[in-house]
Amino acid sequence: MSFPLVIYVPGYNDLGIRVGDLISLLMLVTLLICFSDIEDRRLRKKFPESFQDYYENTGFFSPKIINLKISDRFSLF
Repeated sequence: MSFPLVIYVPGYNDLGIRVGDLISLLMLVTLLICFSDIEDRRLRKKFPESFQDYYENTGFFSPKIINLKISDRFSLF
């Protein structure tokens, strides 16, 4: 399975961003969120106390810069 991303370079067969590229990017982000939620559930069952500490002090996909829990707002499960 391949999820191509388009890098916009003017003058290099400039077609812009195609619909298929947006769909594949949307599918990739959806899969990442789904697998992240599944992994969080498994870790929460296996290590309840230590995972809770880790979860509160770590960001969703990137390091926590501001205190915003994206996974609580956009959780799929």
